[in-house]
Amino acid sequence: MKSQEIMAVPKKWISNAQLFFVIVVIRNTIAISITPAITGGYTRQDVWIVVILASFLNLIVVWFLLALHRSLPTFKLEQLCDHILGKYLGKIAIVIFFVYFFSLATAMTAYMAHTNQTILPETPRSVIKWCFLFVCFYSLYRGPASVIRSGGLFFTILILASITLVFFLLPDLDFQEFKPIMYHGWEPLLVGLLVPTVLFFETLFILHILPMVKTTKWTYRVPYLAHLLAGLLLLIVSGSLVAVFGAKEAEELQFPLFTLVRAVSVAGFLERLEFMVVGIWYASIFLTVTMFLYVCRELFLHMFKRLNKHTKYVNVALILVVGIIKPHLFPDMHSLLQFYNVGTYGVIGLFIGGIMPILLYVTMRIRRKGV
Repeated sequence: MKSQEIMAVPKKWISNAQLFFVIVVIRNTIAISITPAITGGYTRQDVWIVVILASFLNLIVVWFLLALHRSLPTFKLEQLCDHILGKYLGKIAIVIFFVYFFSLATAMTAYMAHTNQTILPETPRSVIKWCFLFVCFYSLYRGPASVIRSGGLFFTILILASITLVFFLLPDLDFQEFKPIMYHGWEPLLVGLLVPTVLFFETLFILHILPMVKTTKWTYRVPYLAHLLAGLLLLIVSGSLVAVFGAKEAEELQFPLFTLVRAVSVAGFLERLEFMVVGIWYASIFLTVTMFLYVCRELFLHMFKRLNKHTKYVNVALILVVGIIKPHLFPDMHSLLQFYNVGTYGVIGLFIGGIMPILLYVTMRIRRKGV
């Protein structure tokens, strides 16, 4: 392998706590929004088994991501691709990662806009979409610090909301809905396991954050702890869906979380809380989309270095493209769920988010040994 390039060491301003908060919020935003609907009808009442397995399988990929960072601690994702794969293969990998994160940002923007079908039916989707994207643009303009530092607030609200939701739903939980356990055996579970596992592979974005984290002995433990907590929150929400609505109905819900919140009713007084959840969830989606677009911007600027002096125009271009192509890629919620099904995102996400980081690490080790 060529000698390590001389480059400016990123300024370390992110704390381990901020890293923890951001990972938990981003990991749960997508997964809780569409699980168990994305399991494709394979898991039914065994969705809790799938969530547990997905949480632990993801720790394998996290290990490879952290191993890459340990080997080249000042390198971000695009720099790792160039350094390990070389000029041409590295550029191909960067393009693949760019399309990956850009697609995820567009999909989450679409999810946010489609919620008006059940929450804000009188508000045009285009109004919600462009207002949301304007906030994302301003955050991109201000830099990642404004987003990452807000992670603590979003994390606190997320935890409190989850605890409150479960507390109010306790009288409605029917744990008999989880029986019979593994009635159809392991095969359906393994198929349904694919997408929930791949959703956690989006942790790939931490390769852009880790070089800016103040390194301590906890830095390499935080991602593991964050993913375990994210898995626990997903387990609570997906399990509550099955216990309240039943396995079959839970998998047919297009907006499972909001439907679950609608089930809350305390003495006919405390109900219709979905509007509060919308505010919390929009904030989490905002953090997720902004972070993914930030990664896209850095990947793009690495490929076209001459545009580094025109970052604000790149920000505008990214926002406009997301807003323009969103109605064509995801015109309705059905098309969005089709994107996340086993046959498309399950396979593509597994390769990009799971296999490619492992290949990067293996290639780096082989080239270092001179094989």
